[in-house]
Amino acid sequence: MTTTLEEIKQPQPQQQQTFQLLSIDYNYSNHYAIVKFKNNPVNSFTIPFMNEIINSIKILNQDKLIYSIIFISELKNIFSAGLDLKSMFNVGEEKFKVFWSTLQNLFLEIYSCKKFTIALINGQCLAGGCLFALCCDYRMLLKPFKIGLNETQFGLVAPWWFAKTLQNVIGQRKTEYHLQLGSLLSTEDALSNGYVDEIFNNFNEMLENAMNQQVLKFNKQVVQKAKMETKWMLRRELIEKFNEEERVRDLEYAWSFVGSEFVQNALGKYLSSLSSDHFEYEEAIIIINSFHLTKQHYKKCNLFHHQFATSTAVKELKFSFCNSLYNRHGNHHREHEDHNHDGEDELLPTPKVLVTPPSHDRNVHHQASSPENAKSLESSNSAANQQIINNIEQAKSTRLEERKKRREKSTNYLHQPLEQRIAVLEKYFGVKPEPGKSIPNLTKEQLVQLLQMEDLVEQRALFDFANSITEAVYGTRVYFRGIIEFSNVCQKDCMYCGIRKHMKELKRYSMPNDEIVEQALWAYENHFGSIMLQSGELNTKKRLDNLCEVIKEIKEKTGGGDNPHDYNKGLGIALGVGELSKEDYQRLFDAGAHRYLLRIETSNPELYRKLHPNDGNHQWEVRKKCLEDLMEVGFQTGTGVMIMIPGQTLEDLANDLLFFKEIGADMIGMGPYIKQDNTPIGKLWEELYANVDMKEYNRNLFRLSLKMVALARILMKDVNISATTALQAINPAGREIALNSGANMVMPIITPTKYRVDYQLYQGKPCIDDTKEECKQCLTDRVKWSGKQLTLDDWGDPIHYFNKRGVNLPSNYYEKRPTSNLIYITLVDREIT
Repeated sequence: MTTTLEEIKQPQPQQQQTFQLLSIDYNYSNHYAIVKFKNNPVNSFTIPFMNEIINSIKILNQDKLIYSIIFISELKNIFSAGLDLKSMFNVGEEKFKVFWSTLQNLFLEIYSCKKFTIALINGQCLAGGCLFALCCDYRMLLKPFKIGLNETQFGLVAPWWFAKTLQNVIGQRKTEYHLQLGSLLSTEDALSNGYVDEIFNNFNEMLENAMNQQVLKFNKQVVQKAKMETKWMLRRELIEKFNEEERVRDLEYAWSFVGSEFVQNALGKYLSSLSSDHFEYEEAIIIINSFHLTKQHYKKCNLFHHQFATSTAVKELKFSFCNSLYNRHGNHHREHEDHNHDGEDELLPTPKVLVTPPSHDRNVHHQASSPENAKSLESSNSAANQQIINNIEQAKSTRLEERKKRREKSTNYLHQPLEQRIAVLEKYFGVKPEPGKSIPNLTKEQLVQLLQMEDLVEQRALFDFANSITEAVYGTRVYFRGIIEFSNVCQKDCMYCGIRKHMKELKRYSMPNDEIVEQALWAYENHFGSIMLQSGELNTKKRLDNLCEVIKEIKEKTGGGDNPHDYNKGLGIALGVGELSKEDYQRLFDAGAHRYLLRIETSNPELYRKLHPNDGNHQWEVRKKCLEDLMEVGFQTGTGVMIMIPGQTLEDLANDLLFFKEIGADMIGMGPYIKQDNTPIGKLWEELYANVDMKEYNRNLFRLSLKMVALARILMKDVNISATTALQAINPAGREIALNSGANMVMPIITPTKYRVDYQLYQGKPCIDDTKEECKQCLTDRVKWSGKQLTLDDWGDPIHYFNKRGVNLPSNYYEKRPTSNLIYITLVDREIT
């Protein structure tokens, strides 16, 4: 006989226990309950939290009116970050075994739960959090979050029962692959590999689907007892294998590993490093981007405390996690994995205010190095632990003193009006600089002197002056250009490039036309004003015909078919497909493309010849003629160079800037030269810089690149200048800083993820594992953090193009143009003042 709600007279079990770290919502009419995790800050599995989950499952297992359980997180952007590392450090064997046995209990409780369980993964789902989700009967994942058992990225080995659970879900072969790599899978990859059953763009849609489709399906279409028996039959083998005897063996093995002196010392260093009052913006922004966290989340506690270390600690611990972290967000040299920006950010326009944790939060969440914990370590017999504490305290004292000096210097600078700040540049310019007014007549000698500038106050003044010019022309607008890298097939053999003809090991691809159009339509639907179709250079008739067809179809499907060059009509299309004939450029223009990027690479013909084969297919004069042809056809024409490529001088860079001005470039895209393995120039670079301090090299390279961006803006006030991806590769906050130093454009990659690994022009290119949704979100956040305003649904054509042709701007060009009342106050200014 079925029990009805009216027949229940006694209080239900859930009313007899109070939960602190989770809550339960009941829906008896539809026979399900929702368990909401709220263990701040990242739902890490502490003993109290795990016990509450265990008790909640037991209560719901006993409730005859509940057939299904939905697990969800109340915390924004995080489902669970996995095990609590503090529970494994300096706690002794007995306490550790209590923690580990609680984890075992949690696993058995959720894996053997009689009810139909659904994990609504509405945030990042890592390590132990992923295990919990895998134990559920059904998993739904919200974009753009990731899921995975990433233990190997920390130098750890997942227990056999973690591995077996994953194997039961995705199969033996995929388990071997992903568990060894410690994969964190994007939303789409998680679906295709079987980690999850459905993915969603919208949280409400996901919740609605869980409650009204999956729950009702299992609650009403099956006999509950038969369902429970079937589940037990399928899961019985693993449950029985994980018996009491096996649990004891697992406990002993876990303690022998975690309790070892090496691991304990490593954890001590790691947790103690988190107590530093000096949180580097670049390191923090990497983690914020990885998790798409808000600054409020970061200030509440910091993911450092649970799964992530500062870069210095990572190197000391020899955790390999830094590899994947920096590969994604900005490390292109393996030897540079300890990249530490102490002192590097002095007087750079960096929005550090977003990541400075409140002092009271540090007291709460960094107990591992509090005075009480330090005393307990001092009383330890371990000399290694004592040495760790001494080193940490000394390093902390040094960092605090250095930070105080930097802050005083920054404060003195930023308290001055902009006019006074930039006055130091008069000795370089020969005239007194005025905020917002360009100086277009700088000579080569002046530019060389500015590129040689070493004083940090003068460099910051240069960046601020350039930013004032940008905002005088464009306001705080930043334009999006979605890049679609549609083919890596290339007939050129440039000796520095990762897709050159002679990269024989490279897997070549060309996207089908309909797939290119699909990405373009996604960009249009997501309010991108423009896209760039980019590829290796291939001047065949088939390539040109296909490209013309693609351009026309994109224009027609986005409303720009009638007159494709009407401003903001349909999706704006830029091209970057290399050297073609003037007739071919005309065909592409007539098809509807209106913007073209062709990097000259260097304005020095002799250096150009050294960087390319002498085969008649790589001629500087031909490339220059192509730029001239593009302008005559009517394209808005962009060009650029590599910075600090072997053989280049500061005189070359000064000439590059003058070349941009002389040829009348409308857009400029410059980036630091980053070596690519297995290329002739890459090997030359290694010979030249084998014994160089890479941290210092990258600092100089980054600042020189910023100077080039700033000087381009000072010379050419109304061009568009890109904050390039390569800047992010050598400084994780590179693009944000560039946006405050003269740049006004960012270019998120929207190439399907499956192709990105095969389109690496240089080593360590950021974002190759990301989805287009993640790239869009990442750069949206970066623009926001830089204090600028992202401009959507707008082609964002360079004003220079119209001015040099003597034509009026489109009538709708300035509609809703954003401006700033604090044009010369950056985020770091607001923090200090």
